[in-house]
Amino acid sequence: MKVYIFADMEGCTGIGCRGHVLKDQPEYPDGCKFMTDDINACIEGCFLGGADEVTVRDGHGSGMNLNPAEIDSRAKLFQGASRGMRYPEFEDTDALILLGYHAMAGTPAALLEHTYSSKSYQNLWLNGVKAGEALLDTAIAGEYGVPVIMVSGDDKTRAEVAGFMPGVPFCQVKTSSGLEKSDSLPFDQAHAMIADMAAGAVKHWREFQPLQFRYPVTLRVERIERAQREGLTGVHYPDPTDCRVYEKSGSNLEELFYELL
Repeated sequence: MKVYIFADMEGCTGIGCRGHVLKDQPEYPDGCKFMTDDINACIEGCFLGGADEVTVRDGHGSGMNLNPAEIDSRAKLFQGASRGMRYPEFEDTDALILLGYHAMAGTPAALLEHTYSSKSYQNLWLNGVKAGEALLDTAIAGEYGVPVIMVSGDDKTRAEVAGFMPGVPFCQVKTSSGLEKSDSLPFDQAHAMIADMAAGAVKHWREFQPLQFRYPVTLRVERIERAQREGLTGVHYPDPTDCRVYEKSGSNLEELFYELL
């Protein structure tokens, strides 16, 4: 049984400020350690739950935040660019865990809220539903027939995920009250909970179903700045006077994702 862990950073235990997640900041090494520790706890839980194979994708920023020597050697680690694939080496995956996720852009009182890039994108919609990274990543996995069996992050992310995956276990490692305001569980407690919930999710992975949409799907993007129209083909602008908002429909969400973002 193969488990795939896609790990972001903002929702990991102990992450509490911009400095933890930006490479040019002095707090960044601490952020990398916090992410590493959550990942290792999750790997441990997956194997305790009966996984035969675990793959970890470093999914924050450039995907180069982890020291491979510090990741549990039983797991395979994928880092760097993935050339149009959200989940490289996803073949034969049975279940997906979204680790360290954060709330979508604009979520009140949410820690480090954004949707893929706080500098580039204000909002995204999937088939008319406002979507954050958790929903889009779950839907892309659904195109491969792979269910999400566990998510971790803060309380605001928990509320967001409950809206479209109410039966999926959520490991809440902290509570947020602002962009850089949060209260994390003690590390030992959080890591034990991540491992325990991952083990339980893996044991019962067959009970979860992939999240799948009716096709064609439409992805709508609202940029922070105006879009370069000449760089996008086959795109519809719902409001001809606003080139910051555009959309496109297609038979493959993953392809739309990399075309429009």
